Amino acid sequence: MGSSSMEKLFPVFVCILLLMAFLSLLSGSPSVARAADYTVTEGIVERVSGTIVTVRGNNYDVSKARVVAPSGGGIPIAEIARGKKVSIFVSRNDKITTVVVYPSMVE
Repeated sequence: MGSSSMEKLFPVFVCILLLMAFLSLLSGSPSVARAADYTVTEGIVERVSGTIVTVRGNNYDVSKARVVAPSGGGIPIAEIARGKKVSIFVSRNDKITTVVVYPSMVE
């Protein structure tokens, strides 16, 4: 029983570590990005129309964002699709800097 709950928690732990790593890389400058410098919206993509993505009822233009897998490697913007889980990083000046697209999970 304990092993099963640990198996479920491990991917969550890995995702949190990866998100923290992304925050440190997002600044694009030698200084380290701080969590206060970004707003992160996580959710399931409800709709995609060109480069406009709807998550949690809000529209985001991801045309200038870096699209990455949880591993940090770049992926095509076409990977952002309805039903996919994403994390959208928005800087203080309201620029969408990064979209993390998670693989579909099958339970």
